[in-house]
Amino acid sequence: MFFFISSIKTVQAQQLGIGVKTELNGKVRFCNYDEAYFMPDTNTRIKVTGLEIAYDSSLNYYDIFVNVKGDKVNLHIKYSNGGEGAYIYKGIDRISRMDVVVTTKKKLSLYANNYGVNSYKEVESSVGIIIVFPKTYMISSIVPIKNKVETVNELSTQLRKGVITDSDGYTNIRKSNSVNSEIIGKIVDREVFTYWETNDNWYIVQTAKGIKGYVHKSRIKPVEERNEQKIRYYKVKNGDKIQDIAEKLGVSIDTICKLNRVKITTVLREGQALRISR
Repeated sequence: MFFFISSIKTVQAQQLGIGVKTELNGKVRFCNYDEAYFMPDTNTRIKVTGLEIAYDSSLNYYDIFVNVKGDKVNLHIKYSNGGEGAYIYKGIDRISRMDVVVTTKKKLSLYANNYGVNSYKEVESSVGIIIVFPKTYMISSIVPIKNKVETVNELSTQLRKGVITDSDGYTNIRKSNSVNSEIIGKIVDREVFTYWETNDNWYIVQTAKGIKGYVHKSRIKPVEERNEQKIRYYKVKNGDKIQDIAEKLGVSIDTICKLNRVKITTVLREGQALRISR
């Protein structure tokens, strides 16, 4: 995890392939920052490879995806308490599964609207997004620099869920929109993921683990075609865990826990029927 790499001094930047700022279906807004810095202490500034902050107003959840030289966190958090000068958010890191506490001086929703300092000279840990992992006592700060050109992405404004349609049983995720591009991950059969349509034959996808890249549109089928409304229960298999089921079905852990009155630590029984939709 990148919170341990305090000895690194510089990291080359790399865009994630998503536009500067986009509003999706009126409820989800996110901002992909061109420049941001990771500060493991008050004196060290490391340029991040990628920073994206999203806010879902329908669920009041925030997602913060950070990539520093290949080390990633994918935070899923919700407002807890506090106010101006000290807003507190709590949740988990989807990758490590550890609890996390995030503190900001301004509302976190502002950061999904291209909010940050104006230049590198203003980068200080105190003005950033403070991230704390209570289990390891690791504290660090992410300081985004406001994108200089604020333009609405020309991608489709509709955020969609999909599955793959591939006779091989999996599809590769590419770093860019080309069959010759580097493979950065894969999506397997029946795995639900998020995708955005583009103006060419390659759509942008993001998995539940936070892997983001490109998949050819011929390999993507909207979940609506699978009559998702009929999928209301899931029969637990031997060894299943709540987080694994949530990832496989594209449902939030919080939804499964609330619908079934269980906790993420609950040991499931083989054959148990879990409700996954209302």
